Amino acid sequence: MSAALIVTAAINISGKCSGMPMWLRRVAQVISGCCIGSGIMREQVLRMRQMILPAVLLCLGYIVCCIGVGYIMSKLFHIELRESMLTLSPAGATEMALIAADLGVESANLVVLQLCRLVGVMVLFPHIFRLIVTVFG
Repeated sequence: MSAALIVTAAINISGKCSGMPMWLRRVAQVISGCCIGSGIMREQVLRMRQMILPAVLLCLGYIVCCIGVGYIMSKLFHIELRESMLTLSPAGATEMALIAADLGVESANLVVLQLCRLVGVMVLFPHIFRLIVTVFG
């Protein structure tokens, strides 16, 4: 995935690529949806009932965080509100690129901020987990 990102960035910077056509993006979304959906079994669907309340609470928390912190980011760093909210979304960089394209957000800032978030998580979380295990373990 990193190599694909680097090559795509290099092609875009060189000006030789005009972007991915919308029909191809839709095809990619359908194929990835089929791959995800093919792994869902009946037992998993039946067990989803017990997950309704936690899922609703989690979604509400994400919505409040994305709107609140996104608004603050847009004011502090002069970033468009949609862009700052997409930056805070829990999805990965690949999914965010597809979602941003659907919403008409064409921004390199979004990709860079997603990568910074990924690197930050990879650098900070192991230390946070080690501290938690040391203190509470």
